[in-house]
Amino acid sequence: MLNWLLTHSPLLYFTQSLWRDEAFSILAAQKPLSEILPKLSFEPPVYYILLHYWMKVVGTSEIATRSLSFVGFALACVVVILWAEKLFAKHWLSWFTPLFFFVNPMLIYYAFEVRTYGWYMFFAVLTLYAYSYKKWPLFISASTLGFYTHSYFLIVPSSVAIHWIITNRRILISPKKLLREPFLQSMLLFVLLIAPWLIKISKALSTL
Repeated sequence: MLNWLLTHSPLLYFTQSLWRDEAFSILAAQKPLSEILPKLSFEPPVYYILLHYWMKVVGTSEIATRSLSFVGFALACVVVILWAEKLFAKHWLSWFTPLFFFVNPMLIYYAFEVRTYGWYMFFAVLTLYAYSYKKWPLFISASTLGFYTHSYFLIVPSSVAIHWIITNRRILISPKKLLREPFLQSMLLFVLLIAPWLIKISKALSTL
C-alpha cells in the first residue's frame, strides 16, 4: 500500500532525486549559521535557518528535507480551513475552498520542493487572512517573515496595499485620518523591518 502511494500519489514528489536548486538549499543550510547570512545575497535567510535546524533533527534525505516544505504547506491548509469556516459557515464553500486549495496541482508540486515555496504559501495565506480580519500584529509578523523567506513576497503586501487604496479612497484625502489608519501604520512598520535586507539586495545588485 505504501509503495503504491509513493508511486501513484503526490507522495511521489517526496522520493524524487534532488535537483540543482534543492541541492543548493541543503548545502547552504548545512553551513554554520554564522556563514549562512553572509553568503546569501538575494535570497533571505528564514527558510535556510529553519532547514538548518530541521536537518539536525530529521536528517538530509530527500524525504526528510522535503518534509519541512510540506509542513509549511500543511499549515497554509489549516489557515485556509479556518478562514473558509469564518467566511462561509455551513455553506458548501466552507469545505470546497480548502479542498480546492489542497488539490491545486501547482501548489502540491511546490509543496514538496526543498525550497522556500511551502513556507511562502503559509506566510502569504496568513498575511491575507490577517489583513481580511484586521489583525495587524499578525499581519506585520506574517508579512515580515514572508519577505525574509522569499524576496518576491513583496508581491503579497503590495497587492494588499492596492486593494486597501481602492477600497479606502475617501481616507486618502484626509491627512489626519491617514496618520491614524492602522493599515498604513502596519505597512510602515513592515517596510522598516524589511529595510535591512532591501539595502543588502541593492548592494548586491550594484556589484553585478
